[in-house]
Amino acid sequence: MSDTAFVWLASQSPRRAQLLQQIGVDFRLLPPDADEDAEALEAERPGELPAAYVQRVTRAKLQAAVARLARRGAAQAPILCADTTVALGRRILGKPADAQHAREMLQALSGHTHRVLTAVAVHDGRRTRSALNVSHVRLRRCLRRPSPPMWPAASPSARPAPMRSRVRSRPRSST
Repeated sequence: MSDTAFVWLASQSPRRAQLLQQIGVDFRLLPPDADEDAEALEAERPGELPAAYVQRVTRAKLQAAVARLARRGAAQAPILCADTTVALGRRILGKPADAQHAREMLQALSGHTHRVLTAVAVHDGRRTRSALNVSHVRLRRCLRRPSPPMWPAASPSARPAPMRSRVRSRPRSST
């Protein structure tokens, strides 16, 4: 890594920023330019497995961030990028489109163990290091009766209310 006193965070996730703050990492945000289609990088490819998907998306986001930094002529510092996906078996569960879709996803996860896969990559100007963390989460069985909405109507992709679950995490890294 370089001798800079900060890292570029190429993520719009408030949670990732919060995690860096909690561990005392000085960072600056490196958001996409207005003409970048960040969502297009997350498009699934036919037959793509969850681990391959989340690693590919993270690499693509990192490559876009490296190019963005060069275009802006900003200070050189390591660039941190990450992506997370949820998988039920081989099925990738993306962001819910609306509250109904969110309820359907929760029902599919209800009573089953699913995986939360997070790929992380850091580029220091010369090389890239990456890692994959896989957490196994068993969601307790949800009742089928109607319940109060867990998401505000305007924000179906917001985080749901906490539920009791069991989590096992197994990090894997690569360079």
